[in-house]
Amino acid sequence: YAGRESAAATATGIKSSHYTEQKSYMKTAMAL
Repeated sequence: YAGRESAAATATGIKSSHYTEQKSYMKTAMAL
């Protein structure tokens, strides 16, 4: 699994943080 940890919110609410997380998750997913 390459995604966000469990959290009460479905998103961070901060666009730059979202893009950073998404880039990290995609990099991890492609390496699996």
